[in-house]
This record gives sequence, C-alpha cells and structure tokens, in this order.
Amino acid sequence: MKILKFFLTAILSFNFTINCAAQTSREKNAAKPNQTGNQTIIRERKPSEKAPDEASLIRTIAEGSHASVTTPFVFVARTPDAFARLQKLVEISPAKTPDFRREAIVAVFAGTKNTGGYTLGITGNARKISVRIVAPPKDAIVTQVITTPYKIVSIDIKHEDGLNLDLSPDFTNGAKNYRLTSGNFESSGGFAGAKKKLAAQGTIRILNWGEYLTLVFDLMGKAGENRRRLSEIVSGALSDGKINLPRVQAADFIDRPHPFMMATGNLSKNKLSLLFVPGEKDFAVSDGYAGVGNLQAIKN
Repeated sequence: MKILKFFLTAILSFNFTINCAAQTSREKNAAKPNQTGNQTIIRERKPSEKAPDEASLIRTIAEGSHASVTTPFVFVARTPDAFARLQKLVEISPAKTPDFRREAIVAVFAGTKNTGGYTLGITGNARKISVRIVAPPKDAIVTQVITTPYKIVSIDIKHEDGLNLDLSPDFTNGAKNYRLTSGNFESSGGFAGAKKKLAAQGTIRILNWGEYLTLVFDLMGKAGENRRRLSEIVSGALSDGKINLPRVQAADFIDRPHPFMMATGNLSKNKLSLLFVPGEKDFAVSDGYAGVGNLQAIKN
C-alpha cells in the first residue's frame, strides 16, 4: 500500500512539473513578437528599406553621374510630348511606355559637383514627396572628378490629380519668384451649364535650363474663396520668351469634375503672363466642367 501511494505521489508531481514548464513556455512565446502561428510577425525595417507605400509609389527608371544639365533642375513629364522632350535632355530607356493616366515621370538634376558621391533623394508617400540633393559624408572616400548627378523616377498619380513636390533649397534658391498682380479663372459646364468666376492670388516659382521650363504654382482664390487652391509643379518649353505648358491641373480653380488645362504665355526678365485653355479632348469629362483663365505676375 505504501508503495502504491509513493507511485501515485510521484506521478502527480511529474504532471505538475510538466504543466508548469508548458505554461512558462507559452508565456515566453507570447511575449516574443516574431513568433509564427497566430502571432503577428513584427520586423524592424532597415534604414535602407522603403516603406511599402513609398516603394510602390516611386520607382527609379534611370540614374547616373553625368548629365548635360549643370544647375539644379527638375522636369516633370505628364504627356507624351513632354516625355519626348525629356528624352532629348537625358537618355531614358524605360521598360514600357509611360501611362500618363496613371503615372508621372520626374527628372531631377543635381547640377555640377566637384566630386563623386552625390545622390538625389526622392522620397515620400501619396501625401508628400520630397526632392533633395544628398551630399556624401565628410569622411567618405569619393572619386575626385566633376559629376552632374541625375535621377529619373516614375510616380504613381491619377491624371486628374495635380503633382506637388517639396523641393529643397538646393533647387528653390536658384529659382525666380513671381507674384501675381492679377488672375482670373472662369468655369462652365455641368448639367445646368453653370458659370463661375474666380479671382486668384499667390506666387509662381520658375526654374529653367535652356529651353526647358518648370513652374511651381502656389495660388489661392480671393474674396472668401481662399480654400480654392492651385498648388502644382508643371513643366514645359520656353523659346524666345514664349511659354508652352502642355498640361496644368485646374485643381480647385475649376469646378469638378474637369479635364486638365493647357497654358501659353510670355516670360521676360521681370514679367510673366499666362493664358489657360481646356486640355485635350481625350481627357474630357462627361457632364463635367471646363475652364479658362489668365494670370499676370511680376518678379519679386
């Protein structure tokens, strides 16, 4: 009888020890975030890795250390004609023809640098994309040769949306700034054929390289319409003082839905004038709105 009690006590003690060990193991596993099974795997992203939304939004299609552009410059292509002009400025061989209903091509040039090691940072998400020149670390070993770095990316964006880039002072310090002295837009259309006028105010920043021109619009409505904005970076051509912008998103200045606009104008040392008209019919919106506008500005 004593022997039987001894064996029963030993068995119960062994089971208790096993259960405690299993419980401790489960608690430890629950505390580890990288366990599989029903646990969520949490892995810290390396500094060199892009966030998922950034990786899918911005894709590099070309980059190099030697471009013909010797000053900091940005060019945006959102039409086939603009892309063809860009291909004359720098060699681009994309895997496929850009679909400008779904993407924009942005070329960024760092200008002349005395050494190698300079890169271009184009980062962000659907809300904000930053563009900057990244210098090599002070203790970096770099090639002792003059370089003109460039980078060309594709950015996912719907054709009806305006593209707004946050340019670093590397680019804006060399830009020419113009302030609106007058600006008027008029939209018409919709089911009732309604018309609406809007007075505009704000600034336009201009970067150019030869006959390549980029305008950064920062405009808003006047007289209680300051919620209506036109904030976009747009590129086109400049020849003998004549401006041709193949695509400008009307943003809030024209009632929605609407197609993009085209703009032509004149640029002198101290004055800027632009005339806006509806864009290509292929991008027209059924029962939507269309608009016209004009701007006059002077250099700050």
